[in-house]
Amino acid sequence: NLCSLRTDVPTLMVIHDLAYRHVPDGIDAVALAYYRYFMPRFAQRADALLAVSEATKQDVVEAYGIPAAAITVAYNGVRPRFRELSPKQVATVRERNTGGEPYFVYVGSVHPRKNVDGLLRAFSRFRQNTSQPHHLVLAGRFAWQAGATRAALESSPVRDDIHLLGYVEEEELGEVIGAATALVLVSHFEGFGVPIIEALTAGVP
Repeated sequence: NLCSLRTDVPTLMVIHDLAYRHVPDGIDAVALAYYRYFMPRFAQRADALLAVSEATKQDVVEAYGIPAAAITVAYNGVRPRFRELSPKQVATVRERNTGGEPYFVYVGSVHPRKNVDGLLRAFSRFRQNTSQPHHLVLAGRFAWQAGATRAALESSPVRDDIHLLGYVEEEELGEVIGAATALVLVSHFEGFGVPIIEALTAGVP
């Protein structure tokens, strides 16, 4: 989402999303001011623009008045480490992360836009209203404004069945996703949503 305003070198700018326009409350005040001032200038300055989704492309057209024909869409890809696991591999990963229990997995940083506090409340209701044994695994670091998420976590009646892995290295992440029953991603806004295609590539809904 950045480019130089001063260089004479031809510049291709990749735009992942305009999240600052959709969920400004979830962005640090200094960063928000920076995006609001510079993003339109970056987009106008770039010699070529690439968006990672049709949704982001349309956002750029509407926000900055750039013709749609000037923006190329190139979707994010999936690294080879995301693949279907064998039943034995699934059992091993589950034993390591949840004591062998099946689980749902969330992948991403923890801050307001990701709605993880809502996910935690939903998971608590799921466990209270069904007989399913599933746990919840959160793979990602706590970022800014995570107070509501921490509160939802500590007040959850099924706190013992929620596992915080923190930041997970890419090699291990393929296993964590591949052994899940399903990926859960309930963000308020995404420009693309990379974890979704990572999970689908691993045969995980």
